[in-house]
Amino acid sequence: MARPQQFDQKQVLNSAMQLFWLKGYANTSIKDLTDATSLMPGSLYGAFKSKRGIFVEALDSYFENIYTDVSEVLESDEPALKRIRLFFEYVLHQMEKDQAAKSCLMVNTLLEMPANDEEINHRITAMFEKMEALF
Repeated sequence: MARPQQFDQKQVLNSAMQLFWLKGYANTSIKDLTDATSLMPGSLYGAFKSKRGIFVEALDSYFENIYTDVSEVLESDEPALKRIRLFFEYVLHQMEKDQAAKSCLMVNTLLEMPANDEEINHRITAMFEKMEALF
């Protein structure tokens, strides 16, 4: 019987997301991930199966965070012009944070991953379509 996880999965995914966001998928090693998450390799593989597994979950977490923030603004009861203004204020706020140096994880992933990676391309396309539907 496997032992229960003894770590905060949300915190681990956030640490991994920050690392992938900063270094990219190809330049992030398992050692980088274990250092950033404070997990042993066995725990990392046990929880996420592979580097790709933690990457996919971190990418999904990134999107859900962004989507939640943007949908709150764009689906509010405010007049349309104010919602647009609030959206751009949100974008500017994100750019003013240190995160701006990292660009957008979704765009970075689209540019970095091979075009024949159907799973990632499908996932990114679905994310952009869901975001576009808010407008």
